[in-house]
Amino acid sequence: MEVVIVTLLLGIISMLGLPTLNSAMVDSRLSAAVEETVTALQYAQLTSMTSGRETRVVIGASQDRIAVRQYKTNADLFGGGDELVAGDV
Repeated sequence: MEVVIVTLLLGIISMLGLPTLNSAMVDSRLSAAVEETVTALQYAQLTSMTSGRETRVVIGASQDRIAVRQYKTNADLFGGGDELVAGDV
């Protein structure tokens, strides 16, 4: 009988603490996502400064991915060359 009462009390205490645990998990995931985004932006800035190439941070929310990509434009805006496409700006 004592084991049943102790198990019941532990179950009740666990159920009371569940919303707090769930909230902490959501906050933890959000903090991790913010840290990952800041790290990607810092890496893109450093990569751009050291390589001299255009760098882009692409965030794919549907795939839960952040990518840092380098690209080279073919446009020569100062020499009267091609125009940049809107997606390259």
